[in-house]
Amino acid sequence: MDLSHRMDSFGREEPEQVNRLKARETQERCMFCIELGKGVYIFTWVNFIGYCLSILLLGVTVNTVEWKAEPWIISALKIIEYLTGFVACIFGIKGIRERNANRLYIFAMYQVFLVGLSVLVFFITIFEYSSGHLSNKFHRICADSSANADDPTSSARDCDALAQDEALGELIMNPFSIALQCYFAYVVRRLYLIYMKDSVYRSGNAYEAFVDQDHV
Repeated sequence: MDLSHRMDSFGREEPEQVNRLKARETQERCMFCIELGKGVYIFTWVNFIGYCLSILLLGVTVNTVEWKAEPWIISALKIIEYLTGFVACIFGIKGIRERNANRLYIFAMYQVFLVGLSVLVFFITIFEYSSGHLSNKFHRICADSSANADDPTSSARDCDALAQDEALGELIMNPFSIALQCYFAYVVRRLYLIYMKDSVYRSGNAYEAFVDQDHV
């Protein structure tokens, strides 16, 4: 496809910079070697569906043992993430479909917010692990699932060992979660910068077209 003769809304040839930016969007790669724009678009839709399901099932989730065993601050942060994420994903989807830098900026800032949220959760997890509360959470979950066991004593010992392993596993997984979130924030920011430069070049071209028409 020849990008050198694409026209803008004024019927003028688009600046060469815009064509280069559009080519860069398709040439750059992100998750699993997908084109940058398509990858971020898929990622945004997956997040949107996940947040929708989380909000719809919240009434059921809050009554589970897993939710009740969580510290109240973690539960509150999850609800905040669900609600803000739902709104941010709408801006992200519309921003990508319309190549609107301002709307995509909101989604990009939300990704930065999630990085900060993940770091906060990590520090809370460290405190919970060092104080033994994290092990108690997993022990409570295990004890509830094995309440009808034939050998309560053996089940209690198994739960003690399992709770320690689960607590350590959650602590170790937190840094990987932060690193992944940082990567997502970086990828969305890359696409936002392309759209922002695209918008700047288009604005300059539209202004030139307006001046030319005004002097016809």
